[in-house]
Amino acid sequence: MVEAPTHAALPKWLPLIVVPGALLLAAGAIVALVNPAMLASLSTLMVLTALIQLLDAGMDMVERRWPLIPGVVVFAVLFLFGAARITGAPVWRRAAWRDAS
Repeated sequence: MVEAPTHAALPKWLPLIVVPGALLLAAGAIVALVNPAMLASLSTLMVLTALIQLLDAGMDMVERRWPLIPGVVVFAVLFLFGAARITGAPVWRRAAWRDAS
């Protein structure tokens, strides 16, 4: 007779991956519903990449991977400045996200 395996507790790192991933998916879904044209914009993709890099830097801080943090933050800042250069407006200001019409 085969015994059923006992259920072990979930690893502590699992929610640290699942929760931010779910939040990013939810943010993408909201953007798709509210303004689908934003998904096709190169600058929006660059801002999303920068956001992901900043979240990655936060995870690096939690996991104490100190040597990685400066590179990840520089990468995020470069993407933000690149998005600002493409749009001609600083993407970190609310006016850059308003409709021009």
